[in-house]
Amino acid sequence: MKKTLGFLSVLALLVGTQAHALKKAAAKTSTPAPVASESSDIERRHILSPSIGFMAPGANTMTDNIGGTDTKGSMELSGVIGVAFEYEYMLKEDFSVGGIMRYYQSTGTIEGTRWTESTFVVGGMAHAYLINTNTWLGYVASGLTIINLKKRPSGAPGFTPDPALGLPISLGVAYKFNDKLALGLEHTQIMAWSRDINGWPVSDFMIRLRIAL
Repeated sequence: MKKTLGFLSVLALLVGTQAHALKKAAAKTSTPAPVASESSDIERRHILSPSIGFMAPGANTMTDNIGGTDTKGSMELSGVIGVAFEYEYMLKEDFSVGGIMRYYQSTGTIEGTRWTESTFVVGGMAHAYLINTNTWLGYVASGLTIINLKKRPSGAPGFTPDPALGLPISLGVAYKFNDKLALGLEHTQIMAWSRDINGWPVSDFMIRLRIAL
């Protein structure tokens, strides 16, 4: 009986030693599990978006002192010449913050007078991506901007009211060519609020190229 117990003890010791050696060898040769990579939008946090499109002002009013008289008017002309540039920094794969710059200029005849209207917008924007698949992007955006309006008749002084605060609202959809390039359509309206400018002087449709760096 003692011999049997002794034999079993030696056998258990040998098995334990062999198991420990195998465990150490496996630890040395095993490779660490791959870390899941972040989404392509997060890897490329910086987004640049040039745009070009059509601007048609909504209902708006502006007041300026022209020739010593307070005169009321509005932005009325529509035009194809509208350009924009946006920068986004992706905080998450479905949310970004950044800046916006837009410029529009239109020329036309109103009641027999030739007018030139121009609008300059600069400010900050945040984008929330509601759709983000391998093929499509869809988003809403808003922020706070400064709006500068000018409306001049040919050969005469015109409206140059003080800049106004603007509340932009954008909706957009884009088709992804790959994880770096997307092309889409964006609609933006900007509500102005100041003593001299009110209403919706900006309402546009832009073709927007999205470039992820």
